[in-house]
Amino acid sequence: MPKFTKGHSGNPGGRPRATQAKVDLLAEIHRQLAQAGPEGLKTRSQELVQALIDQAAAGDIGAMRVILDRIHGPVAPIGTTEGTLVAIAMEVKRRVEAKKGDGAVE
Repeated sequence: MPKFTKGHSGNPGGRPRATQAKVDLLAEIHRQLAQAGPEGLKTRSQELVQALIDQAAAGDIGAMRVILDRIHGPVAPIGTTEGTLVAIAMEVKRRVEAKKGDGAVE
């Protein structure tokens, strides 16, 4: 007997809509972030971004990751078969092996 019946949804009600309280909360957060901060020069959003940049500059790896992920998108882990880091690692390995074999690197 099949686990799922053809033509029948397993979730007939669908995804529940956000409650008005959640919508109102998000609107309030957005309003607060758009307001000028205590200095009056920057919005609270700009202050948060500057704080993140300051943390990254001080060596906070987590802050660095957040910034780089926003700029370049997340990098695929090295253990996968896709991604820029894997391609670079494989090229380095190929060149090292070529150098060991005949003493020349392309």
